[in-house]
Amino acid sequence: MTTNGPSTSNVVLVLGNFVGVDNVLKLSENSRYEFLPSSGEANESWKGSQPEGQQLKPPFLCLKIGEHLFDPRGWVIGSHSDSDTCDVQLAENNQTGISRRLLRIDISPVTHNPRVTVLSDRKIRMQDGDRLLICRPDEPAEFSRPVTIDLGAVSFRAWPSTRMIAESREYKAMARQFSEDILYAMPKYMPSIKGQPETAKHNVRYGRNGAVYVNEWGIESKGMCASVMMVKDRKTGNIFGAKEPYYGPRDNHDTARKRFEASQMEYKHIVQLDHIMVEYIPLNLREALLDLDARSRLKVLTHLSSALYHMHELGITHRDVKPDNALVEMGEDEFIVKLADFGTSKHSVTGKMDTFTRTEIYMAPELFEKPRHYTNKVDIWALGLIGMELFTAWHPASDDKWDGP
Repeated sequence: MTTNGPSTSNVVLVLGNFVGVDNVLKLSENSRYEFLPSSGEANESWKGSQPEGQQLKPPFLCLKIGEHLFDPRGWVIGSHSDSDTCDVQLAENNQTGISRRLLRIDISPVTHNPRVTVLSDRKIRMQDGDRLLICRPDEPAEFSRPVTIDLGAVSFRAWPSTRMIAESREYKAMARQFSEDILYAMPKYMPSIKGQPETAKHNVRYGRNGAVYVNEWGIESKGMCASVMMVKDRKTGNIFGAKEPYYGPRDNHDTARKRFEASQMEYKHIVQLDHIMVEYIPLNLREALLDLDARSRLKVLTHLSSALYHMHELGITHRDVKPDNALVEMGEDEFIVKLADFGTSKHSVTGKMDTFTRTEIYMAPELFEKPRHYTNKVDIWALGLIGMELFTAWHPASDDKWDGP
């Protein structure tokens, strides 16, 4: 139980105006989040930027960085009564449609705004004034203003508090610590691979649920932001690619977490990540290009377009679309192309960016301009060049008109 104090530097969200739940404080261990504002108007920063006339009704719950958080990735909300599984319980059981683990609230590594991610297979609604947001499974939705979260049987209001300059600075530092805690909670793996024997520790990677991955082939490829080794799950025999990212000395934990989240996107035309292990797909588009017929080449553009549409809908720009990063699975009855290597991808709320990474021949013209301002359309430019390679005689290696920037 907390009382409104002089600082809101560690407050992520305040929850209130609960509808559909009789006494939220009596469920599970919700009372540990209880927030009791002090009377008077001396300090009303906890109310955030509520619209004029908005009434706030207790009880209030307050989510603070570093407090009462079982899973370092964020606060889980649902109907499960075990606080080690669900931090905030909003229903006695899942018969009301509130899943045991319905959603997670965390902090964006890019903007440090609170985010809602749906963990179940249903959609939830989030009302921001006159604007209705639909939150879909595994697609984080962030917000910076008060919203009403509608779960169907239960609804509540959620808002970040307002902060002074000094408090904002403290909050930013704590938010970065939040990202650091998430990264430190991930399964660790050994240093870079240098030898071949299975018994060598540097050839072993450890994953979830006791999984052990062994490298038997050395480094398969090197990208701009990571190396990939082909490894085998010692128990199942399944083959994966183990990624070892390159991190610069100036990369902070927000940057590392942002890259990790980008590589976790789940979509049929995006290479899937099993923690540090990715699908092993040995053939890329550049290697497969000469063997593709017209029908398969059309599928390449369709699949890559679909992957980019999915990324752009999430506010993520790949920034290094090229044949080497398009992996091809070919079988007797299957042909599928998946976009890979998200080490250079960037999340942008506004859609405008001014830093970039390079594979110069596939870079859009605006990337060479100064000052540099561009959007996710740079991915579409690169996709167009891939289309030229697929359906014309143009090849970047033989382009005598290309002389670089």
